[in-house]
Formats: sequence, C-alpha cells, structure tokens
Amino acid sequence: MAQYDLLRGDHGEDRLWDIHKGQIETLNEVLDCLNNIVMEEADLQIKAGGETVAKNGSAIRAMVEGSLVSISANTDMPALSGTVTAEKHNVFSIYIDANGVLTSSMGTEGDTLATVVLPTRPADKAQVGMVKVSPSGGSFIGGTTALDDATANTEYIDTPGPQLSNKQSHTLTVES
Repeated sequence: MAQYDLLRGDHGEDRLWDIHKGQIETLNEVLDCLNNIVMEEADLQIKAGGETVAKNGSAIRAMVEGSLVSISANTDMPALSGTVTAEKHNVFSIYIDANGVLTSSMGTEGDTLATVVLPTRPADKAQVGMVKVSPSGGSFIGGTTALDDATANTEYIDTPGPQLSNKQSHTLTVES
C-alpha cells in the first residue's frame, strides 16, 4: 500500500504515467522501428550514366507494418526533390511502405556532413537507404542534376536493419 501511495498525487490521481511516460514512448519507438525494417541491403546505385535517379542493384525485402514487401532488383528509386546548395552537404532518404511504394525525403543541409539533419522516418515506412550529395562548383538540383555529374559528389548508403524515426534531430556521423 505504501508503494502505491508514492505513485499518487495530492488529489489521488495516478502518477505512474507521468513517471514512465518517456520510457514508454521510447519503447514504442523501438517497437515501431522493429515493425518497419529492411532486411537486405538494396545496393543503391545510379540507374545509368547521366541519370537523375538511383536504382537498387539487389532485391529489396522489408517488413513494413507487419507485411512482407519485396521489390525486384534494378527498380528505379523515387525522384529526388530539392536543392542542395554548392559547398554544402545533404542526404535524400529513400523509404518503402507496406504496399511496396517507394518515396524519398530530403534532410536539412549542413556546412559539414556532421551538421546534416537527417529527415524524419515516417512511422509507417522502412528506410531503404540514402543518397548523400555534396555538390562543389554549383548547386545540386534533385530531378535535374545527374547523379554522376562531376560537381554532385554523390554517395549511396544502404541502411538495412532497424531505423529509429528521428522524432528528435539526429546528425549523420562519419569517421575518417
């Protein structure tokens, strides 16, 4: 009885939720990311020379919202939308939903790769990977600038496994 009294407020309301709210929300986020997971690397790469879209070199298999989803190899990834300013860095995250629909979202550019803010992963999607762009000598315009343009400085990052939803801002950390 004494333990229960410690959880009660001045007016007898239960304070258990207030005490454990942060832990419960974190646990829910972890469970959500485990429910939305890419199980194999997509082998992201440019579709072909001079193209503005990427493709997956390997089949994509994911579990999204409890559904097994598969995308065959050499499928076009969604168009990249947005501009990355010259001499800045940014990423375009690629997601898959339970219906196998691929979408992309641009992060917030930074002066260095470490200051890029990753886009928030939608709760009902799994992250397939990212296209990192660090243009030099001119801005990168998604859907217009070729991914292999000499000024684009493009890298393809596969992200199999669980990905937290980024409800709080996270930055991309790179070790040299």
